[in-house]
Amino acid sequence: MIQTSGKASNFKSLKILTASGEKDKSQAEENFNTNNKIYKDDIIRLKDYINNSNLEAGAQKELEKEFERLEINLTDDFIQILSESAYKRLLFMRAGVTSVFCSAHKYKLHYLSANKLITLFDRYSDVAKNTEINEPVKYFKKMLVEYLDEQATA
Repeated sequence: MIQTSGKASNFKSLKILTASGEKDKSQAEENFNTNNKIYKDDIIRLKDYINNSNLEAGAQKELEKEFERLEINLTDDFIQILSESAYKRLLFMRAGVTSVFCSAHKYKLHYLSANKLITLFDRYSDVAKNTEINEPVKYFKKMLVEYLDEQATA
């Protein structure tokens, strides 16, 4: 008899935990959707920039390898899992790398590491907060190119 009430009590606790877990999940989804609205225009603009880079198939494969080396992943699964701001950051860094890849600086990309890319992005973010930057990808590209030139001549 005591064992039965113990099982019932455990089941009741499990039900409460499950219900609170569902609340947390729906809250997280709501937060994701809210963030999604905030960054939607920026993300569409960056996706367009990436998709319209007009690369030939071979160059596209080479660029994908470069993103892989830099650990820049943009799969649909990541879109669902990452916070929107983290996804925006990934898209922005990818757009920056794409813009360098489509330039004469392409062959200097091996001087770039994932950590350095993040450091440059953080520096860009600090500048962007204090300055009105009309063409963010071009500005970020300028920072990347300056860094790559500095590394190539060092």
